[in-house]
Amino acid sequence: MMDDGPLGCREATRLAGLLARRDSSGTLRPVTDARCVVAFARSKVEVEAREGEHLLEVAERAGVDIPALCRGGTCATCKVRLISGAPKIDTLYALNARQRATGWILACSARAAPGRVVLDA
Repeated sequence: MMDDGPLGCREATRLAGLLARRDSSGTLRPVTDARCVVAFARSKVEVEAREGEHLLEVAERAGVDIPALCRGGTCATCKVRLISGAPKIDTLYALNARQRATGWILACSARAAPGRVVLDA
C-alpha cells in the first residue's frame, strides 16, 4: 500500500472501494458514510454533530436558543418538537402522553444519531 500522507481523524480516503479513516494510531479503519446532522428549522441552522451528543449541546454550540434548566429530563423546559429524524432518546419522563404522541422530545435527553434530525427550534 502506498503512503497517502497524514490524515486527520475527520478526513476520509477511499481504500479498496471502502470509505476509511485513519485513527489516532495511524491505522485505516473502515467506516460507514453515516453522518449525524441536526437542523433547526426556525433558526435556519444546520450543523454536524457527534454521534451521542445531546441535542441541547448541539443547539448551544450552534447558537440556537433552547431554554433549559435541569439538563436531566425532569423539568421539560427544553422540550422541542421533532419534525423528522430518529434521535436516540434517553428519557421522556417529563412529557405527558399527548406531548409524546405529537412529536415533542426533550433536547437534554435526546442524542444525535446517524442521519438527519430536524427540530422546530
